[in-house]
Amino acid sequence: MGLVSNQTEQGYWDEQLAAITENRNRQMRDNINKAARFIVNWCLNNKV
Repeated sequence: MGLVSNQTEQGYWDEQLAAITENRNRQMRDNINKAARFIVNWCLNNKV
């Protein structure tokens, strides 16, 4: 676990953690959308 989780109580939350989580969620959503777009385009190009 990270340094923050080892030094704080369970359920701890602050603005820094919120920002990190939001950034991670945006990156994951972007990657999933890119993968889906790639698959759809491949299917359309290959008449699947």
